[in-house]
Amino acid sequence: VTGALYGKEIEIIPVHYGRDFVEWRPNRGGFVRAHGSDPAILDKVKEIDDKNNSILDNGNIIQDSRNFFILIADRILDGPIILSLVSTGLRHSQKFMTLLGNLRIPNSKTNAQAPMFAGRWRIWTVQNENDDGKWYQIGNRATPAVEFIGWCSKEQMAAGLEAHQFGQSATTRGAYDSVRA
Repeated sequence: VTGALYGKEIEIIPVHYGRDFVEWRPNRGGFVRAHGSDPAILDKVKEIDDKNNSILDNGNIIQDSRNFFILIADRILDGPIILSLVSTGLRHSQKFMTLLGNLRIPNSKTNAQAPMFAGRWRIWTVQNENDDGKWYQIGNRATPAVEFIGWCSKEQMAAGLEAHQFGQSATTRGAYDSVRA
């Protein structure tokens, strides 16, 4: 949206996670609508095409999207941005969520899970390739290109908490849908 390029690797603070089923017109015909996280739309899938796209009974494509609201660690004033992982990126999303779930608050007597916005992570792009072409994503077939690099500063934690609350709000959901509609 801003046109900013961040390079092949960035340091991020994940602040919120959401799953969305997004409907697209065929042949890159454009966005139709976001169906939210309820997989009920998958009941309308009539076939899986040769490119592994789920085709709805109306001919449109439904895509499972895993979306992370993130802050760029050294640009927290830019506010949250969306890192959306789809298709072959889903496995990296799952592995990233596992890493986030395993993050524990240091010196915690109860071994408490740290909030996702407590840590800084390095992510980088890796070129992938198959018969359909080449693309970049955060990882290759088996390994996500994600690494924990340290805990957030107090300023980053405060920005992360604020962005997390923003990501959870109903207002955000409505704004996100209206931007994509």
